[in-house]
Amino acid sequence: MESIFTLTLHGRMALAEPADRGLHRCEGHVDLGHCGQLDEIFLQAEQALGRAYPESEGAIAFSPERVTVRDQSGHLVLAGKVDPSHRRIDWIPPCLSDEEEEKVLAQLNLLLSQSAFQPAWDSVTTETLHALDLNVLKGKLVHKRWRTHVRALLET
Repeated sequence: MESIFTLTLHGRMALAEPADRGLHRCEGHVDLGHCGQLDEIFLQAEQALGRAYPESEGAIAFSPERVTVRDQSGHLVLAGKVDPSHRRIDWIPPCLSDEEEEKVLAQLNLLLSQSAFQPAWDSVTTETLHALDLNVLKGKLVHKRWRTHVRALLET
């Protein structure tokens, strides 16, 4: 079967600094693999979380935050937030219509414009919550081709 979907786990990585000067934290991702059918996505992603979280080459630690699924053209098919305490993925339902997508884009633009005026967030928690809000909104922007199919799968 042809693999048309790519699953990626995104999160925060800890990398060792040269000469043992500590850790450097950055955004990173781990490829979870490929699959050929929409209904395989859930099982494959959940199985990846059931194992010890994969670590990227060179990373000392990896804290997963979200999963994205893209088709061969790079279009977003599905996205989910990782709940590490329960080792599960909370899948984000896609927009139902072009009108809903326009509203989500407006919310996204508002959050992005607000963040432009925050050169230094008051805390790491605030920055993390803001990034989570952005990622949830982005996760709703599933390509039109996949909206109905993904919605139907999420409702079963």
